[in-house]
Amino acid sequence: RHRKGDRMLFAPYVPGKLGKELAEGRLSYIDAVGNCHVTIGRDRQLLAHVEGRKPERASGARSAGRAPSHQVAFALLARPALVDATIREIALAAGVGRTAVADNLKRLEEQGFIARSRSGAALVRRGELLDRWLAAYADVLRPRAIIGTYRTQVTEPEALEAHIEKVCADRVWAFGGGAAAWRMTHHYRGLATVLHVDTAPPELLRNLRAIPARDGALTLLRGAGTIAYDGIAPHLAHPLLVYAEMAISSDPRMREAAHELREKFIPGDE
Repeated sequence: RHRKGDRMLFAPYVPGKLGKELAEGRLSYIDAVGNCHVTIGRDRQLLAHVEGRKPERASGARSAGRAPSHQVAFALLARPALVDATIREIALAAGVGRTAVADNLKRLEEQGFIARSRSGAALVRRGELLDRWLAAYADVLRPRAIIGTYRTQVTEPEALEAHIEKVCADRVWAFGGGAAAWRMTHHYRGLATVLHVDTAPPELLRNLRAIPARDGALTLLRGAGTIAYDGIAPHLAHPLLVYAEMAISSDPRMREAAHELREKFIPGDE
């Protein structure tokens, strides 16, 4: 951050949205799939730009890129002790079926992310699995979870939060993104409000006085599994979900705040 000159990111895979953010931030990148954005010299002259290439799926691993696979990974990253829990417990936490859990536990073990011994199972190479899940959040999980973006009659963030708390009193819900991060670190909130809900019937939108709008400040996401709502305080999403939402934000200050939140609430590799 504090060094001058050209910088380049090398990564296994850079999703399209992240690549756009990197390019707009004047940061060159190259991934192993073939996507790249490379500028050189003081004038940042474009040398190469390739986007849209996707990682190839290994044969016999059809579910590797699907949402249930990433939801299982999220549940294990969010609560590593689940790796030694029953299939049913993991399925409930991840919000997927038991067959998907069994298949993906086997795959994670084959890939070296789960180690078994006489004392039980353990999640290993956690940092690598976390990076893979974060990429999947932007490309797979969030598009699948998004209910919509809305413009609300109540626009001031604190007033909107109070209104949400009143309307959602009898529902399963949690703040995510900047609204949750502000309560966790008091660093930066931003103007957008992210709300995780189990369901979003028409009466909920009516009570929130929300109408669909691409530029709306309120985003509703469907939470997957019970662990999505397992934050550090009631009605806060799990820190991993809060961080992921902040990390893909187009607001530079939000991404900076995401770094602080990760250092405080998301364990590193072990």
